[in-house]
Amino acid sequence: MNSRPAILGAIHAVIWVATLVVVTRVFGGSDSRAAYALLCAWWLTLYVALLIGTPWRAVPVYLAVMLVAFVVDTAIGSNALYHDPPPVATLSFVTVAALQVALWGSPFAVNWVATRIRGQVG
Repeated sequence: MNSRPAILGAIHAVIWVATLVVVTRVFGGSDSRAAYALLCAWWLTLYVALLIGTPWRAVPVYLAVMLVAFVVDTAIGSNALYHDPPPVATLSFVTVAALQVALWGSPFAVNWVATRIRGQVG
């Protein structure tokens, strides 16, 4: 079994969470710190995934690690991954988690589309 996709998935989860935390701390006095942190985490994930050629097989591991981190973050109340999340055992939380999964996975989808377009043009 090739463990490279699992390692890459875990690396992307660490990149996302670390970027959110660092940018939020650096811009602690700004009202837009959460939005800026989210944008930075999304963009850095997009860039690193393209740079190292992350395969689709790494995405499920990445999303699973992010979901676990999101549940733990919500349960302990640190709200580092989402501002004011609903309680974990609610339908609202499942809805927010589903939207988060779409957001977390979108850099890989954008890379896939851009790579296909580049392949058609170039």
